[in-house]
Amino acid sequence: MDLATAQRLVDRRKAAGLSQEALAAQLGVSRQAVSKWERSESSPDTDNLIALAALYDVSLDELLYGEAVCDTDDSADSDSGADNLDE
Repeated sequence: MDLATAQRLVDRRKAAGLSQEALAAQLGVSRQAVSKWERSESSPDTDNLIALAALYDVSLDELLYGEAVCDTDDSADSDSGADNLDE
């Protein structure tokens, strides 16, 4: 895990008003595990990443990369392609 992602985990936890211990209890992990994630010494497993994203009400992309991915451009391309087939 890179430092920017680790910092996002810290920022999200603090914004949610949780201590490392409280977050660890919600996830069923140790406080030390949360500390290691936030210091970029280890990474949460997939299940914990999903739980973190749900807890913070963000997408996995936003949690890991810092921005939400917008799919509207892809769907617009798909729609226009379908319209061209009808003509």
